[in-house]
Amino acid sequence: MAHPKTFRMGFKLFYDEDIQRMSAARVKKIRPHVKFVSFQ
Repeated sequence: MAHPKTFRMGFKLFYDEDIQRMSAARVKKIRPHVKFVSFQ
């Protein structure tokens, strides 16, 4: 499935809700690559 060129992969991590929050190294392994990580 092709995405429009304006589409950007984002990922959100929650300080209070994620019991085992993903490490930066683990987020880097996500495919397709994540362009933006939001910590909330």
